[in-house]
Amino acid sequence: MLVWRGAQPIRPAGLLRLDAGRASLDVMKLVTDLFDPEPLQWGLRGDPWAWRALREHLSGMYLPPSMGEVEMLLYASFDRVVGVELATEPAPWVYRDEFANDPGLSSGNVHLETWRSTLLPLLIDRASSEIRE
Repeated sequence: MLVWRGAQPIRPAGLLRLDAGRASLDVMKLVTDLFDPEPLQWGLRGDPWAWRALREHLSGMYLPPSMGEVEMLLYASFDRVVGVELATEPAPWVYRDEFANDPGLSSGNVHLETWRSTLLPLLIDRASSEIRE
């Protein structure tokens, strides 16, 4: 069952699922569960701030039921939070003043290549271990 409140779906905390004749309770995971632990390595200094902003943007949302929906949600959320379409932006990095919270030359820079090759695939991989398709 899916209930809508505003633009975000609200789902029950658990679903009853029958597996081989046994009932089991599946606890719904939040999208923000995918963000812990944080990666040990980043591309540029703005990346951890973008990671945290993306986690905050997705707070309170439950993990979608399919991997396709997870990928669409993560990419669309990244595009909104960072302000650039990751799939089509040709630049290897972008500067965002809101992510300039550290001293150093790369402060505020979000390394799009790292997000394409490592960070979003990490979140997607974490989701795949939670979703039964």
